[in-house]
Amino acid sequence: PHALERLIAANRSWYDKVQALGGTAYPTGAIAFTQHDWQTHHGTSLTGTRRRYDPHGILGRGLTL
Repeated sequence: PHALERLIAANRSWYDKVQALGGTAYPTGAIAFTQHDWQTHHGTSLTGTRRRYDPHGILGRGLTL
């Protein structure tokens, strides 16, 4: 369990560095995306679209915009 936690923390650290340089990642990996991460990844345009077509938030429950 400790090794896994260290690896996930390392993944997060690398993602933060890459993202700060303008890079991105596919959010299906071992990095737990926060609401801010999702917003940064998708931008503001997806928020309105999602509210319009998925007002009850039933699609992609892990995606919090």
